[in-house]
Parts: sequence; structure tokens; C-alpha cells
Amino acid sequence: MTGVQASYLKALRESAWE
Repeated sequence: MTGVQASYLKALRESAWE
């Protein structure tokens, strides 16, 4: 997995917690 994909997925998980 690329760093871009990891950052994107991390952002999705964080936004889902809101």
C-alpha cells in the first residue's frame, strides 16, 4: 500500500468516528 492510500484510508476512518 502506498503512503497516499494509507493517508486516505486513515482520513476516512477518522471522519467516520465523528
